[in-house]
Amino acid sequence: MKVLILGGGLAGLSSGYELSKEGVVVDVIEKDPEVGGFAKSFSKNGFTYDLGPHRFHSSDAHIIEHLKGLLKENIVVRNRISRIYINKKFIDYPLKTGNAVFKMPFFTTLHILYDYIKIKVENKIRKRKDDSFESWVVNRFGNKLYQIYFKPYTEKSWGIPCTEISVDWAAQRISLLSLWDTVKNTVFKPKNVPRTYVSKFYYPLKGGIGSIAEAYAEGIKSGKGQVFLNSEIKKINPDKKEVVCVQSSKECVYKYDKLLSTIPLTSFVELADAPKDIIEAASKLQFRPVVFVYLVVNKSKVMDDHWIYLPEKGFVSNRVSEFKNFSEENAPSNKTIVCAEVTCCYKDKVWFMEEELINKVIGDFVKLNFIKEDDVEDSFIYRMEHSYPIYALDYKEHLDKIKEYLDSIDSLEYFGRNALFRYNNMDHSVDMGLKVAKKILEGNGNYKEVATGEKWFG
Repeated sequence: MKVLILGGGLAGLSSGYELSKEGVVVDVIEKDPEVGGFAKSFSKNGFTYDLGPHRFHSSDAHIIEHLKGLLKENIVVRNRISRIYINKKFIDYPLKTGNAVFKMPFFTTLHILYDYIKIKVENKIRKRKDDSFESWVVNRFGNKLYQIYFKPYTEKSWGIPCTEISVDWAAQRISLLSLWDTVKNTVFKPKNVPRTYVSKFYYPLKGGIGSIAEAYAEGIKSGKGQVFLNSEIKKINPDKKEVVCVQSSKECVYKYDKLLSTIPLTSFVELADAPKDIIEAASKLQFRPVVFVYLVVNKSKVMDDHWIYLPEKGFVSNRVSEFKNFSEENAPSNKTIVCAEVTCCYKDKVWFMEEELINKVIGDFVKLNFIKEDDVEDSFIYRMEHSYPIYALDYKEHLDKIKEYLDSIDSLEYFGRNALFRYNNMDHSVDMGLKVAKKILEGNGNYKEVATGEKWFG
């Protein structure tokens, strides 16, 4: 059997790694010059940097053991430090009740508590409907806390009002159920901690988060597999079981018995020349691009945090991070490298910005009192088009239509962040890849559930 994998991110690579170990012939097609997708790393002039902050953690012991076996000695454990900067104050994130509520001005704190009690009473009398991100959060935290924390960052990141974002986004990404849960999880410290509150995580000692993808790629190549980089897919023909690519200006045709796709499902249906109604449904699904701005700073350290959220509109950055805090090997001892994430629309004004955007990001770090302008000795930008799936109110309607088409292709398995149009964590993507490989090898693997027990959308 020959397996062709489209996309060299963690989902596709983990699947190819397991299949290759068992002697299956595997070809991986990746359009970029390096593997890893959103979880890739780069090295430049002694610095290693990722596409924003990445932390690997999982409630599944099997996934953690798998990671340890993959990275061997190249792994460290870190205690997560992250905060929100708002009203010229740093607030612990995940939200801790005393910090998030009582660090506010006195009357703001009273307003937060009043709104919370009010919404709880209203829900007791008549349960309020969850019909958008806004209503979901307000129904659990009250309006004031929503206005302070959840609304500004969400709308800044996604570029659309919270009333136009599906409730699925809140249910999937906000682990806590109410303000009272923040009390229980900060005061009583329960055994089963929500994902949002996980404090420890794993990270490669050397090579950045991309070392995980690199290890998978090496494993594939040491077995019966190959990884083809700089390969642009031109056509997918499910009927003939072949994919046409362009590599080094040459057209190549790959035959397969089984096709594993982790590329954006919106791209897949176009490349496969799907029916017009399917392509139209795909056009309604949008990804939110990110422009990553990197600053090389002539200081040994800028901040203690792994990352900091910046919800206020006065900052162009959504989130800033420092890679040296993930591993001291990511930068020389006397210098550091920091990253700012700026979301935008594809090919809008921000997408094409260069020097102006860099100067705005430098201004953000100056406002945070982390650096002075003349501390920056180098800067550069990396753009990623398919970063975050946008959960618009009607996204599921269009997604279900595309899924029905993809499910009709017998030789196809589709999984991972972009192929499922799902905001996966890294461990989810790895878990999916391993379970797809198991299904192929054993013929009966139940890969439709990830380690957290959440159902896949695919």
